[in-house]
Amino acid sequence: MSNQVILSGSVVRDPELHFTSNGNAVTNLTIRVITGKKREDSDEYAPSAFVDVACWNTSTGGKLAENVAESVKDKDRVVIVGKLIQDEWEDKETGAKRTKLKVLAFEVSADLSYATVRIDQNERSGGGQRKAQNEPSF
Repeated sequence: MSNQVILSGSVVRDPELHFTSNGNAVTNLTIRVITGKKREDSDEYAPSAFVDVACWNTSTGGKLAENVAESVKDKDRVVIVGKLIQDEWEDKETGAKRTKLKVLAFEVSADLSYATVRIDQNERSGGGQRKAQNEPSF
């Protein structure tokens, strides 16, 4: 079975960067994905889906969570590549079990249909190091 999703949408608020108790970085964001075509009788689009996305730094030294938090802001158009995961928790008030589908991102990039960007390489751990030259522009 395959579990890969590719979504394009608008960020609905600035991403939030958090660190777990053991120091792992995670950035959470929500994107608005238009689920249908523009309506013929108006300038409105079909209803949207709001999708929560989690971006973690990788165990191999990738800094996805921190790069997303630094680079992406409210209303930016992004493309997300990741997989569906199901969050499970217990409601604190009722004790009922709750679940929610969300996306675990592997990659996040600008949707270049709506913006231009300048790519600044981060310093990498291990071989092939490059130093960042400028502030991110997206």
